[in-house]
Amino acid sequence: MADQIDDIEDTNENNDMSNESNNEKSKMPDQEQAPQVHEEKDDKVLPIVENERTDNTSTLNKSENTADPGSMEYKAKRRKSKHTSKVFPDETNETVKENEGAILEDSLQNNPTFDDRKGSELLFAVKNKKKQAALKLIDNGADIHFLDQTKCNVIHYAALAGYDDLILKLLSKGASVKIWDCNGETALHKAARTGHEATLVALVAQGADIYALNWQGNNPLELAVRGKHIKVIDALCLFGADLVMQDWQWLEEAITSKNKEDQAIVEIFKKQSSRLAGYKHGGIIFGVKYIEPEKDTKLKKLGATVLSKTLQRLPYYFYCCKLPVEYTNVQNMGKFKYFIQSGIKLTGLPKCNETLNVISPNGNIATIESSIRNEDKNHTNVTVAVNIKPGAVVSFMFVTVEKPEVFSITEEAVTIQPQMEPDAEIDIPKDTFDSPGDLLFNVVETKDVNIEDSESKEEAVLVTNVVDLSMSNHQQPKQPIDMKLPMHSTINDDTEIVVLTSSKEFPEEIEDWEIENAHKDSRRRSANFKIRHFSIFTGVTKKNVEKDMIGVCMLIQKALNNERQVEFFAVVKTLSRDEYAIVLECALQRKAKKRKKHWERKQYEIQEVEGICHTVKVNQWFRVKFDGNIKRIGTDQSDTQKLMFHPNRDNYHIFSTELVDKGNPPIGRIKIELIEETGQEPIRVVESENCFKNKETLIPRDPITTYMNLTSLPIHLRPPPAADVDDLVIIGNQPTDSECTIKVLKINSLMQLAKKLNMDEAHQLAIQLKVSPSEVANLASELPKTDEFLGAVFWKWRGRRPYESQVNFLMAALERSGKEIEAEEVRTAHKEAREICFSW
Repeated sequence: MADQIDDIEDTNENNDMSNESNNEKSKMPDQEQAPQVHEEKDDKVLPIVENERTDNTSTLNKSENTADPGSMEYKAKRRKSKHTSKVFPDETNETVKENEGAILEDSLQNNPTFDDRKGSELLFAVKNKKKQAALKLIDNGADIHFLDQTKCNVIHYAALAGYDDLILKLLSKGASVKIWDCNGETALHKAARTGHEATLVALVAQGADIYALNWQGNNPLELAVRGKHIKVIDALCLFGADLVMQDWQWLEEAITSKNKEDQAIVEIFKKQSSRLAGYKHGGIIFGVKYIEPEKDTKLKKLGATVLSKTLQRLPYYFYCCKLPVEYTNVQNMGKFKYFIQSGIKLTGLPKCNETLNVISPNGNIATIESSIRNEDKNHTNVTVAVNIKPGAVVSFMFVTVEKPEVFSITEEAVTIQPQMEPDAEIDIPKDTFDSPGDLLFNVVETKDVNIEDSESKEEAVLVTNVVDLSMSNHQQPKQPIDMKLPMHSTINDDTEIVVLTSSKEFPEEIEDWEIENAHKDSRRRSANFKIRHFSIFTGVTKKNVEKDMIGVCMLIQKALNNERQVEFFAVVKTLSRDEYAIVLECALQRKAKKRKKHWERKQYEIQEVEGICHTVKVNQWFRVKFDGNIKRIGTDQSDTQKLMFHPNRDNYHIFSTELVDKGNPPIGRIKIELIEETGQEPIRVVESENCFKNKETLIPRDPITTYMNLTSLPIHLRPPPAADVDDLVIIGNQPTDSECTIKVLKINSLMQLAKKLNMDEAHQLAIQLKVSPSEVANLASELPKTDEFLGAVFWKWRGRRPYESQVNFLMAALERSGKEIEAEEVRTAHKEAREICFSW
């Protein structure tokens, strides 16, 4: 019965598509019609059709309409009325099998022209919603690469019908998701146009390009927006779709519209706008995979593995996204109810006094089953179990929680070896306490406050972690206790150490600290000393205590307060003449130099500013806003963003920015403010229930948020020189190329690509290089030869003095045009600092 319902929905969709252009006009504001582009083939000009339906389809419809009203075929095609609740007769399973079998038998007749017809028969079956017949034809060797006169492949029609299982079958036989029809549309365009979410996910999981543009310059997102397919729009945004559209007029009306679909699209676009820079520059990483039975699936970019041994229903599609804490973390797209077990590699290690937990705004949907520390590679391997409801999208994040270690103490002698601090020992003699109790052992790590510069060769000041000991019943020992703390910092063999101890809960002054003698063990790996009361202890080099006791106390105070020394810096990359990527990072002072080198390797320019350090708390939030002649794209200057600091991760935010006024100098500042929240007492409301009893209700109040200026960073952008397009596009008299310093982008180098492309492919490449369809049509009419056409396109796109990021843009455009080999040659040539050269 489920198959029958699918057939009903598909048929209705097919009927709706016949009036697609009229539907688009009714759903969207008046839209400028894109000019028709023609293709050359065998010296004949074929018009690029706007509708997927062909003359063959029309002929088929005519033959269907002329069927005998009393025949079984006519009755079988009657469907549920759209306007009444009456259900008309439908095909039975036997009828479906008979009809599909008839098609298959006809196709398998002993016909001498069968080899030429088998591809068209496969298209015929898919276009007529005969999925089972199509699957059998594929198994019997039908030509899956066959194209009809509109250059549509069977995968296009499968995407139009929403047959994701058929698409998987085609891909397993060698079909391509990147092939385009005469409109320049891929199967992903078809799925987005008709609103088939599962089909779209299947195509993306198999490598479909969400940025691909058709001949009219439309990407799949714009086609989904025209049809108001909310789920498809949301899915494309999860996959990092860029908010680039030919027509934005609809948005002005949608913002003020009360229509729920319009409002939903606006909210999705707002959310996506804040994430775009993360998708473009690697701040947000995701993967989409097809999960198969009895097979663990790795998502290499994420460091995650989906474990199949506990899955109840297979197969399905899994989407996983790794985001900064400011966003969401992991999501799933599925049709069934699952219990998913996934292995995830987390960057960083929980501290010795921390346990790893998982939390979610969707409730108790995830639990940690195991975690393994890998200190050599500085990451933690976690196995997490996630409960997924039907069709749900859930998110969760990993957090660490501080928790002391508890030991039961009696009157007997005992040696304690805490797990929080391996190699530490506490030897408690017999009758040390008057009564039994619990000993609380807590540790505060000192590595992040101990060494301010990773390249410094000076000895560490704090040689052990800070240890806090206390009894639950506030008892103190009656006799000395031997204690051993491991040393985590390397010091010279002749360096003496002492232990600083304080009985105060929050020591602030030098007088609050006492100095105890200590000695190193024979292997110089631990500090041994005696304690006479439970308090705070830490090992320190003796010479630093004698030289700068104030500085030592400040370091201990930072560790106890969970404070760190950080440095803010900004880096900039020019993306185009109108867009700049600005990265703001808050790094530990000892990691700042290393992080700057990381961005320089990615071809970002460091904004020169004195390295001013600030003391901030772990998990501190900051408010960020731009000032001067710089703002985030699509926002005004009052827009703000948030950034959080945590020592176990790289704390940065990537912004896509533009100039406020292109006539003024491209300079500005990034203002950074501390966000402080102060809790408020709840409001007490007393109501009288009767003469003898009052009812008191506590109404919680939101905390008071205040902002305090912390620092600001100057930003100076370097726009590339604008090229005069009118002077550049000159037939037979091209300008000189002396200003181009990137060999692979020299015009002579780029023209090597012209030898590998026909005119049709050249048009598609021009569209992918963001040349407008109208300009492509004009250039094509003026320059009928492929090399002249591409020469004009390259000058227009590249300019006189190209920039580094255009190399990646060219590679992406070639890949979206189905030219992976040419894209790889561009990549190799740029890496070897040479011009493009094909040996074939």
